[in-house]
Amino acid sequence: DGRYEMIFVEQGNLVPGTLIVVDTEQAKHLRAKRSRAGELIDLFDGKGALATGEIMEEPNKRSRGVQIRVIEVERYPEAVPKSMFHLTAAIAMPRSSTRCDWLIEKLTELGIDAIVPLTGDHSQNFSVDARMERWYRLSIAACK
Repeated sequence: DGRYEMIFVEQGNLVPGTLIVVDTEQAKHLRAKRSRAGELIDLFDGKGALATGEIMEEPNKRSRGVQIRVIEVERYPEAVPKSMFHLTAAIAMPRSSTRCDWLIEKLTELGIDAIVPLTGDHSQNFSVDARMERWYRLSIAACK
């Protein structure tokens, strides 16, 4: 049916008929894609739920979030079967922030459960805490 937008919903309240407000970051994404009121989009919560939603108001620069009405929800508990293994990537982070971002994106796409940045005598010194927010956003984008 032509839908291609995937929006991450953190609240986890994907229930048919409810109104949800997506955060500012997701609203920016909808605005950049020139989404309009009445358009149908796909929503996911990262926990096995995929929903269809209708944009209730046109995303604009003044709005902090966008209201979406949940129309239909499908749950896929076996969509990502739990492996008998928990995959953790322990990696020495590259010096370049661009390469770090790329690495986080690709590891997320591969389905790694956890990423542990390693530091050593010759590794790049940087604050992992300072980059966590960015890496979180990148991992959400990689899910789309």
